Amino acid sequence: MVHIGLMFIGFVLILLAYLVGIEKLTWLLSGFNQRRVRDNEKLARIVGVYNLLVGIVLVILSFLFSDSSEEAGIGLALSIVALGYVLLAIYVHATMVDK
Repeated sequence: MVHIGLMFIGFVLILLAYLVGIEKLTWLLSGFNQRRVRDNEKLARIVGVYNLLVGIVLVILSFLFSDSSEEAGIGLALSIVALGYVLLAIYVHATMVDK
């Protein structure tokens, strides 16, 4: 069996990686004022790559955590992903956003 929730989130993140990383639709990123970002190209590349990696990992995990008895592993994986997004937002705000 496959964990449908993780797979769905993974595919949504892969789609977001394409839209942000390739199509440069940075307006999809909440919390960023595009006029204050110094380098939209770099922002799109960084966020796109991170979303792609996380999406692929979640799709792989959807096959590993197939039954509901492994919800602790799913919670840990999603917590690590959330921490990664927080660290990514801190990095982008510190290095790429005008004060």
